[in-house]
Formats: sequence, structure tokens, C-alpha cells
Amino acid sequence: MKDFGLVVLGAHSGVHNKTLINSYENQNILLVEPVPYNYEVLEIEYNQNKNIFICKNGVIDIAKKDNFYFVKKNV
Repeated sequence: MKDFGLVVLGAHSGVHNKTLINSYENQNILLVEPVPYNYEVLEIEYNQNKNIFICKNGVIDIAKKDNFYFVKKNV
């Protein structure tokens, strides 16, 4: 298991947290984002950073699988 200096639940596209994320450049960072189109943006933006781990799961307060609903991306 890794130690994380920063964990962001609901990282969205990372735009609003960019300054915060960059301030943890010497620590491991976990970005959690279950919305597929936001996850793709995070992958593109941070795939070169070896200390940033991106998780596409959602987080709830009990151990179970559940449906996840999100707004479709405008195309």
C-alpha cells in the first residue's frame, strides 16, 4: 500500500485542483473520478506523472456495489 500526501475524491477534470495537485509534486497523489469523460481528461493531463494514481471507482460509505448515475457529456 502506498502513502498518499493528497487524496482527491471527485477529482473531476482536475482543472479546479491543479494548483493543489502541483503543490504535492514530491508526494504520491490519488485522484478518484468515476465519470468516464472526466477520468479521460485526468489520464491525459497526468499520465506522465509517476507519483499520480488515478482511480475510476466511486466511493460510498458502505461496502457494496451500486448503480452510478452521471450527466452525459454534451457532444
